This record gives sequence, C-alpha cells and structure tokens, in this order.
Amino acid sequence: MPGSEQRSRSSSKGNRDHVHVVEGIVAYASGGSHTYAGLTGPPVPRGDSHIHRLKGFTDIHKDHLHQLEGETGLAIFEQDRRHYHVYKGKTSIKIIKDHYHVLEGTTGPDRPKA
Repeated sequence: MPGSEQRSRSSSKGNRDHVHVVEGIVAYASGGSHTYAGLTGPPVPRGDSHIHRLKGFTDIHKDHLHQLEGETGLAIFEQDRRHYHVYKGKTSIKIIKDHYHVLEGTTGPDRPKA
C-alpha cells in the first residue's frame, strides 16, 4: 500500500535535522508581483512523518516586503529516498493592515542543515 510505504520511510528519515528551499512568485491583483525565497525551519514531528514551518521574505516591491508564514504538509518520498513537501501559507506585513498574498508550492528536496 503506497501510504504505508511512505509512512515507514518517513519515520526513518523524519527525525534527521534538515531543511528545504522554498521559492516562488506571488502576484498582485493589480498586476505587480513579489518573488520570495527562504528555507524551512527544522522538522516538526507529526505522527510517523514531519512538517516544516516556512521562513523567508519576499523581495521589495513598491517600498515594502513581506515575511512568509505557513507550513508544509507531510513528507512525500521519491524513489531515491529523498523527499519534498507541498506547502501553503501567506505573506504578512505589519505596517499595512489586511495586505497579504497567498503562496503555495512544493519545496526543494531535503538537504542537511548547515
């Protein structure tokens, strides 16, 4: 069963200290955009697997930038035993009320934390 294989492999790798790259573009309804990039935080155990919290910032556009907020889903393993995550979140900015952007995507593969 694919789900049980994923869980058993995630339990053996889920506690290893590692991070993932997150990057992408969020568009404005008015036509502009922010690019964003960052690394996830360390693994947070969830059952037999783990998630990560998002960390990073957007670029500066129209004199402001945003901080990334959100988390990944559970680990998705590939045949080479590396894994990635799907993530969802939003940007935040404290100086402009109700101004945020929704972000989603997939992380890069796992890599040892420096």
